Amino acid sequence: MNIAKAALPLTPRFVLQCCVEAKISEKCLGACSVIPEVDGDCSAFAEDLLRCADDGRDHRECCIRSRVPTDCLSMCSGGKVTNSALCSVFAPRAVACMMRGHERAPSPPVQLRYEYISPESVKVSFAFVVNHKHFLALLRALSLCSDNKWSAKDE
Repeated sequence: MNIAKAALPLTPRFVLQCCVEAKISEKCLGACSVIPEVDGDCSAFAEDLLRCADDGRDHRECCIRSRVPTDCLSMCSGGKVTNSALCSVFAPRAVACMMRGHERAPSPPVQLRYEYISPESVKVSFAFVVNHKHFLALLRALSLCSDNKWSAKDE
């Protein structure tokens, strides 16, 4: 697979750490950055680059919509492929799904605080990052009920 020019997702610290741990050569580590720059062919590291790019997320739904063949769906969730010749053709689609998944994912909350309420209850509060305000409608505060089941409560 030649993904030397492919743009990888925008979570550089975790992707770069994964690439280093996968022992991807120094000349190909540039593919693990926010603005990927690679001199040469990094196809020997294609599976590891794709696995690191998925950042632990499952992008198979998008890959199915993008018509990635069933035999290649594992590359959309960090797995190995059995048919590299076939799947290399679909690697750009998988990477595009990974990028879309990362672009749509909310940033981690900031100003995370918790308050002890009782032995069975903790109040958690946090602030949102402004550029992900479209996720505000989807997020709910969770509270632990007395029967130890999680329930959602609008606040």
